[in-house]
Amino acid sequence: MELDRCRDIEGYLPAFVTGDLSPSLTLRVQKHLGDTCASCAGRIESLNEAFQRLPLTVQPCPLPEGSLDLLAEKIGEQPQEQREEPIVFRDTNEGRLAWTLVFLAAAALIAVGFWGRWAESEMEDARRAKDVSDRQTRQVIENYRSLELRARALATEVENLKKEPAAERESSPGENPSP
Repeated sequence: MELDRCRDIEGYLPAFVTGDLSPSLTLRVQKHLGDTCASCAGRIESLNEAFQRLPLTVQPCPLPEGSLDLLAEKIGEQPQEQREEPIVFRDTNEGRLAWTLVFLAAAALIAVGFWGRWAESEMEDARRAKDVSDRQTRQVIENYRSLELRARALATEVENLKKEPAAERESSPGENPSP
């Protein structure tokens, strides 16, 4: 259905206010008003106020003799309009959408749970690797200190040997002279 303009709708406004409009035309007017047409909304407001001010008879008026039969004949002579098919809106997929969202939320929770376990396992592996690395580092440092102490002891011994005269080394008491 095309968008209706104000001039297309204005002829239907009085019948819309009184409720005498067919369902399809009522829908057209409602659609037009739903498109926020302020001028038509104002016109409907003024028509509604005017309709409310009309005096209604308190007592029913008697009908002239035979008018009911005449009215029935005239109605019978009128060509019958085909009744318009009612507009039926399909059911929405809100139920399916809700279940889809529940399923996706559950899948996300499961994925987060598995990711959490994987991440926890990776963290534990990293902690173990760090502990091994720390132990190896401490062992290397201890070995280095041990070697450093031995090197200092050897250096001290070498210095002491350099200070001793060469002759004393050759003929120390308690040693056998070499041939």
